[in-house]
Amino acid sequence: MRTVLCTLFALGIAAPALAEDVQYVIPALGVSCNGSAAHAERVVKQSVPVKSVEADASSHSVTTTFDTDTVTLASVVASLEEAGLEPGEPQLID
Repeated sequence: MRTVLCTLFALGIAAPALAEDVQYVIPALGVSCNGSAAHAERVVKQSVPVKSVEADASSHSVTTTFDTDTVTLASVVASLEEAGLEPGEPQLID
């Protein structure tokens, strides 16, 4: 987790300069069935005020949209770890 967070801060993507809605796809080891996907979505929604979150068991990933005024990417990654998942490198969707 520390490596992911350090990488996010170093790349400047943990807190974009201008507040806006952003969308990320985050690989998440452990999202392997509909049950674990639903669990990941539930934990993220309860932990972080994201606008949307969708976990996909077939791609083992979580896609989330959030407002950078109220949410950081680091907090979303932390919520995935709280759900018992192993998040990978987040990819910003243009």
